[in-house]
Amino acid sequence: MDYLISPIWFYLLSVCDGLKTAAIIIAVFSAMAIIGFGVGYMYMNTEFILYEHESDKQYSDLWKVCFMVSIAIFVPMFLVALFCPDKQALVGMQVASLATKTNIEWTAEQLKGVVDYIMECIQAIR
Repeated sequence: MDYLISPIWFYLLSVCDGLKTAAIIIAVFSAMAIIGFGVGYMYMNTEFILYEHESDKQYSDLWKVCFMVSIAIFVPMFLVALFCPDKQALVGMQVASLATKTNIEWTAEQLKGVVDYIMECIQAIR
């Protein structure tokens, strides 16, 4: 069967929509983690904090690693959320791919034929 719109497009619509939603949620949580770990790391490295034990320095390094991991999660999720099209954009792209000059001319010819047929029927009734 020759489909006008491939059924895979309906699946991709739902997948892209869910992917974008998940990416936005993950990006928001990673942005909150970036802020939290960034503030914590800056606090751990102020001159008012004296490292009395070696474990305090390792704790500060842990904050830095968590901060970097949060950035590494945020950046790709933000880019996915930014560039993944939503449902309306995907439908618009599919419609635009079907709205070719040939298809419009064919539709106009078919409409002209239908109108001519209706006019013939009206004239036959009179």
